[in-house]
Amino acid sequence: MAVKAWCLHQWLLFRVALQFLTRWPVASFPRFDVAWLSESLRYFPLVGVWVAVVLWCVWYLLALALPHPVDLALVMGAGLMNTGGFHVDGWADACDGVGGASG
Repeated sequence: MAVKAWCLHQWLLFRVALQFLTRWPVASFPRFDVAWLSESLRYFPLVGVWVAVVLWCVWYLLALALPHPVDLALVMGAGLMNTGGFHVDGWADACDGVGGASG
């Protein structure tokens, strides 16, 4: 029984990571514990792989029918929709932190 509870808790942590890093619909949690977010860090790379695989599949299907610049633009848009621009905002914050103080 303890193994089943552990597996269910790991599944819950994966869903927390998926909900935090993407815009994929995840079933709501009956009660949310803030500690789950720090515990879910171990699944961040797995969510990153999931997002990459989804975007690769989108690119592959679009590349069959569209010219290269068009399919790349659409995949970039799909990535923004998939993650809500989370990585783009982080890059902008990093650039602002490095270049913002030099003015």
